Amino acid sequence: MKKITTSILPILLMSLNIYANPLSVQGVSFPQGPISFADEVVEYKVGKGSKAPFDKPNAVIALPNGNVCKANKCPSFSLGKNGFITIKFNDNYLTTSGDSSDDLWIFEVGEVVESTAVEISKNGKDWISVGKVEGATSGIDIDAYKANGIIDDTKYYYVKLTDLKGESSPPYQGADIDAVAAISAATSQVRKLIKEIEENKFVDFDVRFEGNHWRLTKTAMKELDNLGEAVSSYALRQGKFELVGHIAGVNDEKSRCYQDKNDYRYSEKCHTYMEWGKVLSEGRANSVRKYLEENYAMSSTRLKASGVGNSDHKYPNDPWNAGNRRVEVKYIKQ
Repeated sequence: MKKITTSILPILLMSLNIYANPLSVQGVSFPQGPISFADEVVEYKVGKGSKAPFDKPNAVIALPNGNVCKANKCPSFSLGKNGFITIKFNDNYLTTSGDSSDDLWIFEVGEVVESTAVEISKNGKDWISVGKVEGATSGIDIDAYKANGIIDDTKYYYVKLTDLKGESSPPYQGADIDAVAAISAATSQVRKLIKEIEENKFVDFDVRFEGNHWRLTKTAMKELDNLGEAVSSYALRQGKFELVGHIAGVNDEKSRCYQDKNDYRYSEKCHTYMEWGKVLSEGRANSVRKYLEENYAMSSTRLKASGVGNSDHKYPNDPWNAGNRRVEVKYIKQ
């Protein structure tokens, strides 16, 4: 039994925008594009009858390779009799779709899918059986296995495949796995948000900030994770986003001074409320921009951050309402 780590995240992120249309591979559509495919081999065991050059587990990483061996490198990993492989999604996940459509697809080389048990897990320790693929079946609807413990909108990062019959003969005995991919790779919240952005071209996204601060709270970060998945999704890959920060309150002549160099809001000069409102609202928009860039591989060219102070309250009749402290997200389709 061996454990290895092989990541292709940088390659996938660079290739994310090369597809003009929803990614279709061997007739199967993947809404999240190239990131739908497995990123890492966590653990494997080569069973009886799997030999070089068909015993290399890295073959299952990324998009399917095809049917031709080149330079002693073959497109699939033969599990061998009773062999197994555990893969992980790093930059995406598998989840339920809320219907009876396939959520997970196993690409196998050959005309007939050899009998393979399939299990999935949130953490790589607690496994849930979601049936098997064999014959003419390569897809699995994980929603159908709620009786086994599948929970709606749970993010499953691990898939384990185990050969059941040891079919075929050496050197490629057992199931010949070419790739593993999540068709359903967005929770219902994310799917709803993507649809809202596509249809309305705008989302008034209320990121809650502490009064007079632009640092993100843990609650705000959790909210931004749904937004991050949406704006970095394959569906919205061609668009750009404007992040517009706002503050609460009304203008006055009182000075705001932050001259303690240990305060992240430090400034050499004091500000009027109008001046500080511009600084604060821009800081909030930039906090959101930075979080999305660092955690969701969003290019800086796709995000524009700006602040408008207190010039455009969400609740104009209640200027000090906490709901006026917000960041708007505007979608500009290219």
